[in-house]
Amino acid sequence: MARRNRKDKVTVSFHYLTRVVAGSDGDPKTTPLNAAEFREAMERIAAAPPIDTSTQEGVDKLRFSSAAPVEGVIEVEPELYFGRYKGIYTGHTYHNTAKGEIPYNSASVRNFYFIAYRSNSSGRVYLATQYLGQFGDYSGLKNTITRAFTNKKGIESHSFRNHSTAFQQVKAKEIMIEYMKPGANAGSGNSFGNISTIVLRRSGDGSEFEAATRKRLFSLFDKPKDKIKTEVAKILQEDQLIAVSDDDILNCTVLAEVDGSERRYYFINDSNHATHFQLSVGLDEHGHPDPTQLITAMRKVLKEQILKKAENV
Repeated sequence: MARRNRKDKVTVSFHYLTRVVAGSDGDPKTTPLNAAEFREAMERIAAAPPIDTSTQEGVDKLRFSSAAPVEGVIEVEPELYFGRYKGIYTGHTYHNTAKGEIPYNSASVRNFYFIAYRSNSSGRVYLATQYLGQFGDYSGLKNTITRAFTNKKGIESHSFRNHSTAFQQVKAKEIMIEYMKPGANAGSGNSFGNISTIVLRRSGDGSEFEAATRKRLFSLFDKPKDKIKTEVAKILQEDQLIAVSDDDILNCTVLAEVDGSERRYYFINDSNHATHFQLSVGLDEHGHPDPTQLITAMRKVLKEQILKKAENV
């Protein structure tokens, strides 16, 4: 077998959904997602009709949706579902050696697999998301599953991460913030044009910048997204004198030096800073992982590493 390179490396990231509501004292309280609503959500996803891509209208539904289409959902065992989700790539023209020029207003669709499992002991819904090399889309899959719940209120996403380097050793070089321009309509067809990016870079010896980044951002790395967005909005307002609300913040990344090499940390997009577990599975003639091998490998990591540590089972 040829040596596998990074472009066809099969990995899986793990996340979970839970519901957080205000308790009687006003403090946040985590409540379980019950079996009935989870089953209803998965049945709704399985029954959803495919998007008709024979028209530009159908293609645009793919291009501008923040949810990932899902198909082939099956219940492998009670409360554990396996299926395919589609990662959508669009927005720029490129050349394909077999098909020629691929226009910017088309959609390239890649198939990936996932597991959705509800723990009866905690009420969490665990999501295992397969990647192939750099490709995959947890955010789209998360949106599809979350929106399938009748009661979406308070559902939050969390990712499993393994930080091998203490943040005190991380030397921040730049902060990149993506935000929606004030007054922009997020539902408009020209949504790409309403997004702006601000880059804050280290200057001088960088010590003040590094210390401030550790204190204001890295201290919030595992905190709820609303807290991160609030702090990012403050940073943007202080540095750029731009009035933005927390909801206008789309993403925030920090480029940093770690042990002599560069690494980018993602603070809002779950899929990019979750730990990826490499899986030893075969690929078919189309370069996709064998689903039978894949589900076995994904379930093994879920049960032996994730659930064992997260729920002590």
